[in-house]
Amino acid sequence: MTPPPQVAVVLAAYQAASTIDAALASVAAQTRPPAEVVVVDDASTDATAAAARRWADALALRVESRAANGGPGAARRQAVALAGAPLVAVLDADDCWLPHHLEVLTTRLPGPGWIVSARARDWRPGHHPSPPVTPSPRMPVRSRDRLARVVVPSPERQPAAIVRGNFVFTGALFWRADYERAGGYRPEAAGAEDWDLWIRMIRAGCRVRDAGPVTVLYRRAAGSLSTSLGAYRAALAVLDQARAGCTTAEERRAWHAARREHRARLALAEAFDLARSGQRGSRRRAARALAGPPAVAARAAALVVAPGPAARRRDRLAPA
Repeated sequence: MTPPPQVAVVLAAYQAASTIDAALASVAAQTRPPAEVVVVDDASTDATAAAARRWADALALRVESRAANGGPGAARRQAVALAGAPLVAVLDADDCWLPHHLEVLTTRLPGPGWIVSARARDWRPGHHPSPPVTPSPRMPVRSRDRLARVVVPSPERQPAAIVRGNFVFTGALFWRADYERAGGYRPEAAGAEDWDLWIRMIRAGCRVRDAGPVTVLYRRAAGSLSTSLGAYRAALAVLDQARAGCTTAEERRAWHAARREHRARLALAEAFDLARSGQRGSRRRAARALAGPPAVAARAAALVVAPGPAARRRDRLAPA
């Protein structure tokens, strides 16, 4: 029998000394071991690189440190370039894989031209995760589980659907040749580099398959308004880049809907920022978010009525 293709695990790490041991331990525990593990330390000032190198006896490990911080996209791009295996699996430095992760994803990978999107559970160490939820395209699921609300569309719908929103989880498995054909991670898409990559890979002909069972623990950090602001601005920048590639009416409708939603979410985040700091203009900024999805519009309306109380309520409900 032909042996299955080898897998390279790529991991971009920044200030991850407290989490990278757990991440690499989960790789070492895989029922299907990877051929290589490439860690790129993105100019951390803590002991991230030293912590990673401690796993050299348990893994076929290579650790490289960047001289200057370039963001996850630049670090992942370097890690993939250093790897040699035909399959690439991405792991974030603060997440963990269940032992069957690589076995499940490689089994679900039909062949070249396909991406397998992992399914993850939101996780905070010391907290019990909520029960797993089965998503449905007709009945949205209200859950904090990562991807619980996301259904991978049918292959023919994916070119438009990926413009409407990212349905591929960061911890995906893909063919290196497909990745290179699409141009790889673009450092200039910092903050939305994954979505940017999936848009270009799908437009280059790749299609996405759901892994099925949960195989990733996605570490949830405390809510950060600045993170939200940066993420929405990055998403809008990716959409601006993606506009030229919209070749069908369905893709153009998806683009307009996504841009409208992200603009509303950005306006809402900016309004919360202004309200929290007591600056003027929060009501005017919140009014711009009233055209967003129902949940966004409802929070925007609360800000328009009473900016201070609405901001304090948001902070109380943010993940700890």
